Amino acid sequence: MSRRSLLVICRLAVLAGLTAALYFLLNSVLGRVKQKIGPEATALRFPRVRRGVKLDVDGVLFGNASWAMILVTSPNCGYCQASKSFHQALAGTLAQRGVPLYVALPYGADSSFLDLPPVNHQIEWRSIKGILRGTPTLILLDRSGFVKEVWEGLLQDSAVAEVLAMARGLT
Repeated sequence: MSRRSLLVICRLAVLAGLTAALYFLLNSVLGRVKQKIGPEATALRFPRVRRGVKLDVDGVLFGNASWAMILVTSPNCGYCQASKSFHQALAGTLAQRGVPLYVALPYGADSSFLDLPPVNHQIEWRSIKGILRGTPTLILLDRSGFVKEVWEGLLQDSAVAEVLAMARGLT
């Protein structure tokens, strides 16, 4: 075996050892992070918003309402654009029931792209961004701030009907 071949083999062995050490170190760190933020956490992802979790979002006020709905959307999202008529119908239903609708938009975006009645309840995107998978997302909160339902992404017709029926039943 030549000296050059032996040098290459040594370098590969060192590289393999470093890779293994880095792998075990990252698993150890991520394991501790996972324990602290919950069992539903996956590598490099924070827990998603889910039913039963108390959600503290700056700016969500209930007034006399028992419920509040948060719509997380973006003007650059194709699913959000496709859901526009559904969001308009939902906003109208919630307004009739006296349930506040909060809209979370990326920094600098204007809610006018939604063609909703004037939205007086806009919340900071950054206050909710870390717990979401994507847009659009609807979050129903009870008066105590606990998440009662979450709908993510482009909803099928059956889910749209379910959300609208649920909104009609809110008091």
